[in-house]
Amino acid sequence: MSDSHSYWAAIYYNSSDRDKANDIIRRLAEDGVFLVRDGTQGDKVLVVYADNKPRKFRIENVQGQYCLESNHGVVYSSVEELLHYYYTTCLPNYNVYLTTPFQLHPRFSSDMMW
Repeated sequence: MSDSHSYWAAIYYNSSDRDKANDIIRRLAEDGVFLVRDGTQGDKVLVVYADNKPRKFRIENVQGQYCLESNHGVVYSSVEELLHYYYTTCLPNYNVYLTTPFQLHPRFSSDMMW
């Protein structure tokens, strides 16, 4: 497995359990720490810690192009490319950049997943 693949695999929380996903991000409690979980309608949801709590952004797939629900002007051909954009650009309506996938955060423990 390449380092790049391992890095991007660390962003995914493979569940639609939004309460548990929010709890993980809340427990890590650092601006910019994030995960991507399954949505309830077959979509993906970005959960990021910002302004002292987890914030959610629906990731839309529009004809094979990915964007945040709140920002249709920024589109990419993969979820990873979209998220990479937000490493250097603040998330819509927040003064926060993506910084660390949750599984790579130093305080993350696999026990948090259960």
